[in-house]
Amino acid sequence: MRDFRQLIPTTGTITDRVMFKATPSSPESPFAQGRVWLLRLADGYKAWEGWSNAAGYYTATSLELGVDYIAVGIDPNRNHKATGAGPVRAVEAP
Repeated sequence: MRDFRQLIPTTGTITDRVMFKATPSSPESPFAQGRVWLLRLADGYKAWEGWSNAAGYYTATSLELGVDYIAVGIDPNRNHKATGAGPVRAVEAP
């Protein structure tokens, strides 16, 4: 359902994966059960918040279609610093 508070249709989705590196030389590993925020690139508005699954994947819905976002991974256990990546673009759900 469209959010009419936004000018652009909010039918966009982003499916992506969050990863972490234990040390600078170690390979990336899936970030399981990580808190994920999607911040709109243009102004920093927090458009979505959710959690990654055991394999590090998340799916964000009800985003502005065609808009770029920065993904921020937050460790709820405070073992790792929060990290941002992107931008990622919201696309129409398949």
